[in-house]
Amino acid sequence: MIKITLQRNVVPAHLQVAAQLRKSIQIGKLPPGSQLPPQMELAATLDMSCSTIQLAFQELVRDGLVVSHRRRGTFVVESLPGLRSVGLYYQSGALMYPEHHYLRAVHSAVLGYCHDRGLETAIFHDSRPMSTDVTPPPELVEAVEQRRVEALILPSTDKTILKRLGKLDVPIAYHGTPAIGNAVTYDGRQFVDLALAELHAADCRTVGLVSSFSTRVKPNLPGRIHEHVEFTRHFIERIGELGMGIRDGWICEPREENEIHDRHMSFEQYGYEMALALLNEPELPDGLVVYPDSVARGVILALMTQSERTANLQLVLHKNAEVPFPCPLPARFIVSSAAEVARELLAMAERMFAGRPHGGPRYVPFSVESSVNHAPAGGAGADGIRQPASTRQEKRL
Repeated sequence: MIKITLQRNVVPAHLQVAAQLRKSIQIGKLPPGSQLPPQMELAATLDMSCSTIQLAFQELVRDGLVVSHRRRGTFVVESLPGLRSVGLYYQSGALMYPEHHYLRAVHSAVLGYCHDRGLETAIFHDSRPMSTDVTPPPELVEAVEQRRVEALILPSTDKTILKRLGKLDVPIAYHGTPAIGNAVTYDGRQFVDLALAELHAADCRTVGLVSSFSTRVKPNLPGRIHEHVEFTRHFIERIGELGMGIRDGWICEPREENEIHDRHMSFEQYGYEMALALLNEPELPDGLVVYPDSVARGVILALMTQSERTANLQLVLHKNAEVPFPCPLPARFIVSSAAEVARELLAMAERMFAGRPHGGPRYVPFSVESSVNHAPAGGAGADGIRQPASTRQEKRL
């Protein structure tokens, strides 16, 4: 029996019933060909008039989700209609920030894929302060109720957005933390593996890291390690497995979870300051990994201030395929794709709308841009470096 819960609000009762039956169809609780409860039985269960239930069923008929047969009942159609309209949700101004190149690239790609499929799109900019309201914006609620938005895509996600939109009665595809099942994201462990493989192949014995990920971040879900913490942990573990070394002073990360935001600084400025702190170390590592590209821009500027000292520093930087990244220094790149993320977001929204499992989280793979010619890395084994007792050269024998 499908459970239907009515709320006392401004939404008419028949629309609430229709919305919950619609969701049951879309997520597969009412599979194709199954029969809906008889109208009189459902009316008695919900303690409402048969005319209200009839209006709810008519909404589903108009959506092409069910068919009614006289004396037989109402049944879910064998082939559900495809997705026809998509909404995109942002915090107000998110697309306008100068350094949000990647977000704009995802946004443009989603719109392009929707246009190619003939889907209608609606964009919602939520101007309310993040800390004052955890309910969906009224205009989005109305669009969902009126079926002007049949699925929602969130190219940017944080904890507040999850609270605001999590209870909307519409399929939602998120771009963000893999702790959410219906999310499209990147695998930070894969980035680490690719980056360190590049430096290992270049004979780097010691490695540093500049990242915007703080190991002090709280988990998204109780009992889970936050992906930012896992990123740095895997980086250190993988260095040990490869026989490379690292020092505490070569790991540059935010000291607090929201340090970059709280200091009102750009990621580029943060990267610049972290690289300067690294350059103040008595010795530099042979190789340096930087993530993400917005941080890498600042790191490059800082390294250029001491070009003689950093001449042999092997760089592996993150960049997005769709975002221009001028780099005057020799470097290797681990590349992500906003277009692939957009494609997966729309595919996930379509699967959920059709009542199939969302199949998430979905990880979009990184790729490696062809290596550059660079001088061989320097020596290793200085005091304070965490590395195995046997060197990598010994292991090759």
